[in-house]
Amino acid sequence: MVNAVVRSVHVKTGEKVKVQSEAVRLDNREQQLLLERAKANYTAAQIEVKLAQKKKESERVALAQARLRATKADLDLAELRLDRTQVRIPFAGEVFRVHAVEGQLVRAGEPLLTIGDTSRLKVEIPVDRKKVTSGQSIKLRVEDVTIDAKIESIHPLRDEFKPLRALLTSVASAVVVVDNSQGRLKAWQTVYSPLVPRHWVTEIPTICLKNRGKNEQGKDDALERKVQVVRNNIIRDIPVRLLGHVGAERIFVSGTFASDDEVIVESSEELADGTQIRAATIAVKKSKAGRSRRN
Repeated sequence: MVNAVVRSVHVKTGEKVKVQSEAVRLDNREQQLLLERAKANYTAAQIEVKLAQKKKESERVALAQARLRATKADLDLAELRLDRTQVRIPFAGEVFRVHAVEGQLVRAGEPLLTIGDTSRLKVEIPVDRKKVTSGQSIKLRVEDVTIDAKIESIHPLRDEFKPLRALLTSVASAVVVVDNSQGRLKAWQTVYSPLVPRHWVTEIPTICLKNRGKNEQGKDDALERKVQVVRNNIIRDIPVRLLGHVGAERIFVSGTFASDDEVIVESSEELADGTQIRAATIAVKKSKAGRSRRN
């Protein structure tokens, strides 16, 4: 590979491309000249072989044939270098980004474009090792839609997910595959994992957890829990997602907490969301005993 100037670009970002179609052509004038010289040398070597064979001199024939092989190798090499100035698509897919423009000097190793096969998308997400297995079908949330996906394989946790070890009991990485032959999804869309907290994380006693009751569709939300907090002297219900246990009596939860929230551990009666409270005060009457008044 050598440095070269981009002569023409034949694809655009977002374009569907076919295998072996030409994407970029580099300036090839030098390679064309080298090819013409190699062709001429090869033709001359063929003539030398014929002349040597007519004279029937074995040594001259051997020398001419050696030169013929050398010039044939030069010719093949020149054709290969010329062919490399035409950058072709290695597989059918979609152009994600074009990095080069016409007239640009690109150095060996610099990317010209980024492509990918979007008919089958993959993503690696953290999962509960105890609850999933390879080949299992799961529901996956991609931005604002939920789709069907399949776990291709399970691996040790990736470095970027390692902070989850402090919050979860058994966590691993799963490579999840999505059939995208209909083109409903795009590469680089955001995938949400229920194990990655999206809100504040805190550790609370397990006795603070309460069931959320019925949702708007009338379904039982017992699997989704809540805790109650005091915020600016008002009772607030905070929906939480359960994370890892800390022993038998404490647990990590994630929810829309505020920095000054106070978690309610227990109460003598049920408190509704929005209830305003105030601190109880006891007036202490001072005894008048032993006091005297002067007239």
